[in-house]
Amino acid sequence: MPDFKKRGLCLLLALSLLLALPITASADTVYHTMLENLPLSVDGGAAVNIRTLHNGYPNNRFVSLRDFAAALANTSRRFNVTINGTSVALTTGTDYIPVGGEGYPFPETNARTGAPYVYTTESLAPYYLELDGRQLRYLSFLGSNANSRPDCFLSLTDLAMQLDLDLTVSAAGITLNTAGHYTIDLEALREEGFFYEVHSALVGDADTGEIFAAFEPELPVPIASTTKLMSFLVVMDAVTDGRITLSDTVTITEEAERLSQTPDGAVPLQAGEKTNVTELLCGMLLPSSNECSLALAIYTAGSEEAFVEQMNRPSIPTTSPPPRFKTA
Repeated sequence: MPDFKKRGLCLLLALSLLLALPITASADTVYHTMLENLPLSVDGGAAVNIRTLHNGYPNNRFVSLRDFAAALANTSRRFNVTINGTSVALTTGTDYIPVGGEGYPFPETNARTGAPYVYTTESLAPYYLELDGRQLRYLSFLGSNANSRPDCFLSLTDLAMQLDLDLTVSAAGITLNTAGHYTIDLEALREEGFFYEVHSALVGDADTGEIFAAFEPELPVPIASTTKLMSFLVVMDAVTDGRITLSDTVTITEEAERLSQTPDGAVPLQAGEKTNVTELLCGMLLPSSNECSLALAIYTAGSEEAFVEQMNRPSIPTTSPPPRFKTA
């Protein structure tokens, strides 16, 4: 793999891991109004239409896999797509089998009412995506194409990475060079403001010390939910030492209840209700619940301040194996 590609993929992987949360598929209906008919030209040929959804904000493009597969037919980058329920399979090097409706554009208005056209899908969820026999999970939308056949809308970036496509994308359309490969221009991303929300980023090899990419690496930033990983270690130290157990009953305090009622609250808690250490750990680690973290801190150390003091103590190596943590 070329060095520039390795570095770009490492950066995207690191950012993805920071944001990743377990999500389950949902059949809730999503109404899309940010629609785009994006022309795709392959190797300078005549453009064909790709139906595109913008998820949440402009340029966050999710493209129709059927439209894309039809556009790449008879090229060296061809692939077939089959959709069965919530499972989507891509097979590269195979001609796409049309089902009808590929390349049809989104209409501007509803033909019956004359109102602006709205497209509906299921909720964004990590549906199974099989690529040449490898089973992956990618956030995508399941809907239908213009011929009412099942279709899947996958992030254009994810599709390009998985199929190693050399794409150039703008509001004017997509161009694809079948002789090229997927690349990431980190300097261009920096200029476009890609790193604005993360403030600081550093990706490298922890074994060799080699730095692959960096953005404001010396800028001090809050460690945010990384604090919860340290909180987990402190709680598990208490379990290892026998001071608490994973099955201990924990009574929710008023402080934890108040925190759960703030805009950052993730898990509703009520003072006086009872749960256990394992459930609070799950709430802390999965939806990154501040209130569950506070409840654990108070239970483990007696107060938030005492827990923070334990977090800052030097680590003492132990020969005792940590207890197994089970979520069920």
